[in-house]
Amino acid sequence: CISIACYKDDSTTMQKYIREYLTGKNAEFTADIPSLLAESLPANRLLVNSEIEKLLIYKEGDESPINSSDVVNVVTDGSEVSLDELCNAIALKDAKATQKCIQQLIQEDKNFVFVIRVLLKYFMRLYEIKASIEQGVSVMDAVSKLRPPVFFKQKDNLIRTGNMVSNEHIKKVLDSLAKLELRCKNTIADPELLTFNTLTHLSAAA
Repeated sequence: CISIACYKDDSTTMQKYIREYLTGKNAEFTADIPSLLAESLPANRLLVNSEIEKLLIYKEGDESPINSSDVVNVVTDGSEVSLDELCNAIALKDAKATQKCIQQLIQEDKNFVFVIRVLLKYFMRLYEIKASIEQGVSVMDAVSKLRPPVFFKQKDNLIRTGNMVSNEHIKKVLDSLAKLELRCKNTIADPELLTFNTLTHLSAAA
């Protein structure tokens, strides 16, 4: 009778695996990439390999190291739907939906710095859309002009939100998210609590 231990890789093991995989591919990357990928993806090496290969293809012809923006642009994780819903809820000031999404991300033990970066990217895209609309471009054309292109599943929501959200709210959210990321990195306070409070405030109807 033989006992074989089968455990999921913990975060430290996954970081080491990701670092070795990238190094084996002769890829350059910033120091935070192994931890960011380990926290953003399930402990499934086949899935991790697939997402890293997407990153490597995305960076072909680009001599700069893989960085957090590349991860946000390319990597798909198990919370994709939750993150989309969270972005829309904050943009449309739906406090109830915002709290529901945050609670789900907390249960999934999500890296909240990664969540903040996804939100920053989303609202920067909304800012670009509104700027194009002010120049006389339709919202549909403004979304189509975005680079990298919008994932087709997100396009309708982005068009709807681009029509409804105000420039004032977008600027307020971007400013608050930038300050929130700094606070999460530079204080000993719980990042989950900081994020929950900030996003709940931003989604308030007033």
